[in-house]
Parts: sequence; structure tokens; C-alpha cells
Amino acid sequence: MKNGTNVSLATATDPADLTATANELLASLMLRPWGQVSPSVYETGRLVSLAPWLTGHGERIGYLVRTQRPDGSWGAPDGYGLVPTLSATEGILAALTRSDPGIGRDRLLETAERGLKVLGGWLKERLDLPDMPAIEHIVPSLVSLINQHLAELGAGHEPLPLPEGMTYDTLRLVREWIKSGAEVPEKLLHALEIAGAEAAGAPGIRPTPIGTIGASPAATAAWLGRPEAG
Repeated sequence: MKNGTNVSLATATDPADLTATANELLASLMLRPWGQVSPSVYETGRLVSLAPWLTGHGERIGYLVRTQRPDGSWGAPDGYGLVPTLSATEGILAALTRSDPGIGRDRLLETAERGLKVLGGWLKERLDLPDMPAIEHIVPSLVSLINQHLAELGAGHEPLPLPEGMTYDTLRLVREWIKSGAEVPEKLLHALEIAGAEAAGAPGIRPTPIGTIGASPAATAAWLGRPEAG
């Protein structure tokens, strides 16, 4: 599958069908030369948390509320749902702590409660975590943020635990590295949001010619911080 085009050449047995299928595939590539992008729960959650000043903030919160699964999770089943569910839940909690206008507070509370419930169940189990980029940094950073929000909201929830084998130690080292102004490895740029407040305007980072950090909306929002008026 390329560019979101669900065409299989393997299923075409007749030469005429094969030619038509190939032509359809090539036409779809020409119509979308940059590929086809679908919404990301993870990136949306990060923008809700990091860039509430950005146009479309209310729509992003609405997207998170609408896409929550009946069991309270987001994303794919099994371990693949952990990161998007952490991101969406943290984004909703961030909106609650700031009292963002838009969607009613009661509905946001319900959404957050359902997310916390499924996360609490997952994180108390022995999870088989997928091999995802920077997952060993992203998960601790989001768990830490969620626990900060819970303490601030006084919701009476127990802090979420980290998955077995994960610690906050590497995350602290990454933040110290970025704070020092040293050049940031390219791999880390794609997950700069894990650095928290240290990411905003970090001197060792330069945007790409098109204005992004690491080809990531979340990393770019983290580096921008909260722009001053004007």
C-alpha cells in the first residue's frame, strides 16, 4: 500500500485487469505526489497540550473526544495503543487544568476518566511494548505529565506507574543535554517534545528550511513554546 491507495497487484490475474490496476495505482501516485496523510492521535494530543494558542485548538480537542474507543483507549489494539492513549489523555487533562473553552468540562472529565481507567489497567500489567521510535522516552514523559495534572486537579487518582523496565533517568539526561545548548542528534529531534520546557527555543536546534523540527508537529510545537504577542 502506497499513499493510502488500497490496490493489490497480486489479486489481478487477467493481463487486462493487471494493466488497469497498475494504471490506477500510478494515477493515484500522481494525484498525491507527497503521499496521503491521515490524522494522528499522538500528534493531535501533543498539539492540544503544547500549543493551545494555535488556530484549530477546539477542533483538535473535539477530534480527541470523538475518536476515543468504547473501552477508553485510542489507537491500535494491544501495546500499540499505549502511546496514543497516553498522549490523548494527557492532552485532555492539560485542557482541563487550563480550563480551555470549547467542549464542556463534564465531557472532558468523562473522556479523561475513561482514558485513565484503561491506562491504569494496562500499566499494572506486564505490557508487550512495540518497537516504536523513542518509546522509552515518550512513555515516561507522558506518564510524568499525567501525574502532574492529576496532582494539580486533586482528582484523587493514584499516580500512574511506569511499565516494567522503564525509568525517568534517561529522560532527565536528555533534558540536561538539550538545556546545555549542545547540538541535538537528529534522531532526538523527531521526539523533541519529551524535553518539556527545555525544548522551547533550545539554542542547539535549528528549524528546517520549511520551518519544522524533525518533520514532527509535536517537536515543532515544543520548540516554539508559547510565542509572545506579535
